Amino acid sequence: MMATRLQSSTVSAFHRWLNQEEQLGINDESLFDAYLRWGENDNFGGPRVLSTWYDRNIRIVHNVWRAIEPDDERVLLLVGNGHVPVLRHLFATAPLFCPVSPLPHC
Repeated sequence: MMATRLQSSTVSAFHRWLNQEEQLGINDESLFDAYLRWGENDNFGGPRVLSTWYDRNIRIVHNVWRAIEPDDERVLLLVGNGHVPVLRHLFATAPLFCPVSPLPHC
């Protein structure tokens, strides 16, 4: 379905579609569904993968925080749509940030 969608749309239209709430939710649910189930007994391989994913996103927030200057009013962060749900939560929770979707401006 994704390949068909890409072939039949422009790059910007495809990315607008990828970043719609429904698509973000599907991606996020798939990630958790796949990795929370993986591992038996003392094997926590799936949860380890998820913790690594969260660690990566926490470091992204940290690096953005370190890169901004006191007078900066806005930051544009370009990431793959798989990062959006986690980063939205982290940025909304962190002081100083107020995440806003770019979709209304596209």
